[in-house]
Amino acid sequence: MGSALVSNARSILEGTASETVGEALGDAGVAAFFAAVSAEWGDDCLQYMSSQLTVTETVDLLDRFQRNRVRTQTAVGRVSLAPLEEQAYRALYRASLDPRSSFRWRYRGTTPEFNYFVQSLFAGTKAQYLVQGRDNHTYGLVAAYSDQADLGHCYIGFLRCSDRKPQGEMHEGMFLFIDYLFNSTSYRKLYVEIPQYNEDEIGLTQRGPFSIEGCLKDHDFHGGKLFDRLILALYRESWDTWADPYRQIL
Repeated sequence: MGSALVSNARSILEGTASETVGEALGDAGVAAFFAAVSAEWGDDCLQYMSSQLTVTETVDLLDRFQRNRVRTQTAVGRVSLAPLEEQAYRALYRASLDPRSSFRWRYRGTTPEFNYFVQSLFAGTKAQYLVQGRDNHTYGLVAAYSDQADLGHCYIGFLRCSDRKPQGEMHEGMFLFIDYLFNSTSYRKLYVEIPQYNEDEIGLTQRGPFSIEGCLKDHDFHGGKLFDRLILALYRESWDTWADPYRQIL
C-alpha cells in the first residue's frame, strides 16, 4: 500500500505546476503521502519532509530514499559495517564461485580451494568489512586493496553474497565504507577497476562522482565477446560534495 501511494503522489507532484507539496496535495493528501513514505522507508524519513518544501525538493528526496534505503516491508532497515568473521566465509566462498556471478569477481570463473580462498581474502587488503543488516544478516563484503598510502590512493570493490532480493543494501554499504576510508585515512582518491559489462549494469559514472581515468581495450572476455576494462577514480573533494546530502538520510 505504501509503495502505491508514494507512486501516485509522485505522479501528481511531477505533473503539477504548484510550488509546494502542500499546495499540490492539500492537507489530507500530504498526511497520506507522508504516512506512505514512513511505511515505505521508515519513520525517520519524515524529519526531512515538510508541506512547505517545493515539489522539486520533495521529488529529489524520494529519489534519495529510493536509492539508499531498504524497504521496511521487505528487509531489515539500514545496514552497518561489521568485522569480517569466520561464519561469513562459506557464504562469500559460494558467491565467489557461483557461475551466475563469479565472472564479476576476482576469480573470473575459476574455482579455488576453500582454504586458499580464505587466505586470499586478507591478502593485499587495507581494510574490509561485512555489510550487515539490523538482524545480523550478511549482505556482502566491501574491501580496500592495493594500498599505496604514500601516493594517496587504493582500490575498492565489493562482493554480494546474500540470497535476498537486492534492495540497495550493498550500495548503502559501499557508501558507508567510502565515507569510512576518507574519514580514517589521508587518501586523496580511490580507484575502481571494473569490466565494461559491470559498468553498463551498475552505472557508477552515471549516478555518482566516479570518473573514467583509464581504459584497457579489449581486456576482458565474457559471453563470447571482448570488453574494455575501465579504471574509475573517486576524488576526496568530489566525494565530499556529492555525498553530503546523502549523509542526512543514511
